[in-house]
Amino acid sequence: MLQKCSLAVILLDLGLTCSISFGLCINAANAQTQILPNGGGGYNVYSPNGMSQVLPDGVGGYNVYEPNGMTQVQSNGAGGYNIYSPNGMTQVMPNGAGGYNSYGPNGMSQTLPNGAGGYNTYDSNGLTQTLPNGAGGFNVYGR
Repeated sequence: MLQKCSLAVILLDLGLTCSISFGLCINAANAQTQILPNGGGGYNVYSPNGMSQVLPDGVGGYNVYEPNGMTQVQSNGAGGYNIYSPNGMTQVMPNGAGGYNSYGPNGMSQTLPNGAGGYNTYDSNGLTQTLPNGAGGFNVYGR
C-alpha cells in the first residue's frame, strides 16, 4: 500500500495530474478485508469500487455486489435471495438462516435471530461485526 502511494508521488513529480496520484493512494487504502474463522466463512476481499465476496461451499456460495445498488445471492440453506436498495439497504433472509435485517443510510445495524447470528453493529467509519461462537466469530472491517 505504501509502495503504491510512493509511486503516486513519483508520478506526480513527473508531471501527472494530482487527481490521478491521489486516486492511486485512495484505492490502495480503501480496500476492505474480512477474515472469518474456519467453518464460519473463509476469506472475503472487498474492493472500493464494487465489491466481490467469496464464501466456501456450505456457508454461502458466490455473492456479487454492484456499485450502484447491490444484489447478493446466497446458496440454498445459507441465505436465499437478498436485495439491497441504493438509498439505505434492506436484506431479507429465510427463516432459519437469518430473519430480517435493516440497514440505515448513516451507519448500519443488523439484527439476526438467536442461533443464526446475534447482534451485529456497523459504524460509519470502518465497520465492526460481532457474531456469537459457532456462528461466525469476530469480523473486523477496515476502511
